[in-house]
Amino acid sequence: MDLFGQELRQIKVNYDSPSQMLKICNEKEGLNLETTEDRELQKHKGNEFVDMLLTHREISKRDSTYGLNFLKNINPTTKRVHTDFWQIKHTFRVGSSDPNLQNIPSKVPQFRACFKPRPGYKWVAIDYAGQEMRIMADFSNEHKMIAPINEGKDIHCHVASEVFETEVTKADKGKRDLMKSINFMKPYGGGPEKLTDLMGIPLDKSKELFSAYNMKFPLLNTWLVKQAKFGVDNGYIVTNSIHKGRRWFKEHKEMLDGNWRYKGNIERQSMNTPIQGTGAVVVKHAMYRSRKYLRDNGYWQKSVFMIGQVHDEVIYEIKEDMVETIVPKIKNIMVEVGNIYVSKVNMAVDATISDKWLKE
Repeated sequence: MDLFGQELRQIKVNYDSPSQMLKICNEKEGLNLETTEDRELQKHKGNEFVDMLLTHREISKRDSTYGLNFLKNINPTTKRVHTDFWQIKHTFRVGSSDPNLQNIPSKVPQFRACFKPRPGYKWVAIDYAGQEMRIMADFSNEHKMIAPINEGKDIHCHVASEVFETEVTKADKGKRDLMKSINFMKPYGGGPEKLTDLMGIPLDKSKELFSAYNMKFPLLNTWLVKQAKFGVDNGYIVTNSIHKGRRWFKEHKEMLDGNWRYKGNIERQSMNTPIQGTGAVVVKHAMYRSRKYLRDNGYWQKSVFMIGQVHDEVIYEIKEDMVETIVPKIKNIMVEVGNIYVSKVNMAVDATISDKWLKE
């Protein structure tokens, strides 16, 4: 109140100020933090103020990148958004910039729902299902993953059942989510610390889960360790025996000169490149084959337009009366190409047909 007890005193808080947020977290919430970086705040999820602050930051970032400012990217002539695609990247993936259309948030469907096809066309998104898990299982020859994937089982439930030594279903969300997180971390060299940050569980528990995972899937763990050692020893890593793409590590010389902090980066990239790089090559090869089919049959740039690519997903505008003819053919091509590089695991493809950009 003011001196006369008439009005509420205005308190101005800048929620983008690290120093103010640190003061509130420590003095008001009693958290005893050294920093308010997201990684540190993740350890205190469940605290009401921390949860709201993390949500605020997430929304602010989305708004600044994909809010009203994004409308500046609409071309005044075509009334559409155009991007630059970059084929040659060290990860072998296709990149996008000015603007980056591969970063449009997918977890909040309202953002992608703003992208729509022209009248008379459908928006068709065709993507590989569990692509990196399938590649990882195949390359490592981890039969305890290959068999359930080929049988159509939920791989995250299967892994959770193995690790926890009890049947886990989709209803057991907690256990399934833990194993799903580890499944996604393994191709990127993620470890217990990352799991603790992501899931908010004690580090000892994370170490225990990773240890159990490695014991249950020894062939996968052995293969990943082998890839990491190859990259450290040779200064490069290869995508696969067919493509034979090499990723050279510029950090290798610094490591050999005694700066060993680069070793971890090389190890992680060496584990990841055969998986992510092969996935990227598969998609590029499939795009080439699909384009050839569409051109040979007179569909290219007439009934069908290839308008985007997001990692394992290819996006088309297809005339409504041609969707049922063309989509199954493209799906078959993508599966066939996938199984050129992956021989022991059946590749699978999903297609989403809609009046807007969404991914089921």
